[in-house]
Amino acid sequence: MPLGLSIKDSVAIERAVYRKTDPLLQGKAVEGVPGLKDTVQLTEQPVALPALRATLEAQHGTSLWGNDVNTFRVPAVTLVNARVSYVINAGGTPVTLRAEVDNLTDRTSWGFLTSGYVFVQPPRTVLLNASVRI
Repeated sequence: MPLGLSIKDSVAIERAVYRKTDPLLQGKAVEGVPGLKDTVQLTEQPVALPALRATLEAQHGTSLWGNDVNTFRVPAVTLVNARVSYVINAGGTPVTLRAEVDNLTDRTSWGFLTSGYVFVQPPRTVLLNASVRI
């Protein structure tokens, strides 16, 4: 039986530095910018069952500065997410049912919102939803 397997990878490598700004910040790394951000997705959509789609995703970000004067770092993090969807026909209308699990391994990690403001990322989270195409 043929497989409907696909692999996607998105990589960003950045080095952001303050240049024309307050002399206190010149030459410092811009806060909230990881040196590397990588997202890999492995998706299976079986040829024999095209209504089904399952995705496993890993996201990795290197550590980053948590404020503009570079006095504290937000640690690197790798998170794993899983998604599955199935399309059914409800009275002639396609309905997509979805289940998602974010932070599958329930890893405790920090998130960055703005300079000096970090927060604890949500624990494992299960999301269920349905959408209707009209």
